[in-house]
Order: sequence, then structure tokens, then C-alpha cells
Amino acid sequence: MGYDVYYSGEIKITPALKAEERAILQTMIDRTPNREMAPEAARIVEEIENEFSPYYAFPMDLCDDNETLEAMDEEEREGMCDWLRGFIKYFFQPSGYLLDGSVTYSGDSSGDHGGIYVKNNEVESVEDVEVNEGPSWAPTPYVSEIVRKAIGKVVDSADSTGCEYLKDRTVCSQSAITELVALIAPAADDDTLPQTV
Repeated sequence: MGYDVYYSGEIKITPALKAEERAILQTMIDRTPNREMAPEAARIVEEIENEFSPYYAFPMDLCDDNETLEAMDEEEREGMCDWLRGFIKYFFQPSGYLLDGSVTYSGDSSGDHGGIYVKNNEVESVEDVEVNEGPSWAPTPYVSEIVRKAIGKVVDSADSTGCEYLKDRTVCSQSAITELVALIAPAADDDTLPQTV
């Protein structure tokens, strides 16, 4: 018995596939050992396997509307990003198609979940982060990488030159503060946000 991973989501294809391209894609998705594929489909699959070495089969179905790939419950997720990248590079992009959408995944292990995102044919996999901040007497604070970088920009822009008479004053870059505020604004009350002038 394999490791179960459950998917949910869909990827949109723009424009909708033409009938002949749908047939080629469908044979690649449905491929099984010892089943002969059309030469064009076999070439594309070989290119994908040579470059990306994806595991297992492509865990998405092509919907009847010819413009949606839908995730299906499947065992093993290791190959989904590689298959998407391969299909985009060797099938969709050369034919002028754009893919956009997202798929979430959740595995049997408690920490195995996240999302696979596609925007303008770019594919990125992002694992969800679980944080245990520890007890109040020994906290282990966590800040996401995006917020950490924004804080770093504020710190790097800090300059206390000319503020000697105001001992606790420092000047920071307006753009760095604005970027940080935009990142934390959805999670904070207006009263707790730094005021920018």
C-alpha cells in the first residue's frame, strides 16, 4: 500500500484546447505501460521524462470543457510539479497556451500539506508551515521569510545621522516601512501599525 496524498483544485488552460491537442494530451494523461501512443505524444512524454524525471503518472484529469485540468485523489504526489513543468514546456507553451490555477495537497502525515501554484505557466510548490512558538517562558518566535526580508529592508535603511540630540530617533526609508505595513496590515489592528508620515 502506498502513501496517500489527497488533491483539490484545478488549473485553467487559456484558450480552450483544440480537438487534436486534446486528443494528444488525453493519451499522455491516460498512458499505461505497453500501450502505444501517437508519435507526437510519445516524443513529449520522453522529453518530460528525460528532463524532469517525474514519478508515477500525472495526477490530473482533463475536463470535458477542454480548458480545465482537475486534480484527482491519487497516491504519491512527488511527480505533480515535474509533470506540470514538463507539459508546460513541451506541450502547452509551444502551442500558445497559458496555465493558471492552484492545487492543494494533504498527505497522511500531519505536516504534509501545502499548495502547488501555477501562474502564467510558472509552477511553484509551497509547503504549509506549522509553527510551535513554545511556552511563554521560553518562546521560539517565528516570522515568515517574506516578513523577515521586509524587516531587514527597514533595518538596512535605518540611519540616525543628525538625530544625536533625539537619542532614540532614527530615520528609515518610507518605501521599506510601506512594504512592511502592507505585509502585516491584514493581520493587525490599525492602532498597532506604525504611522508613516
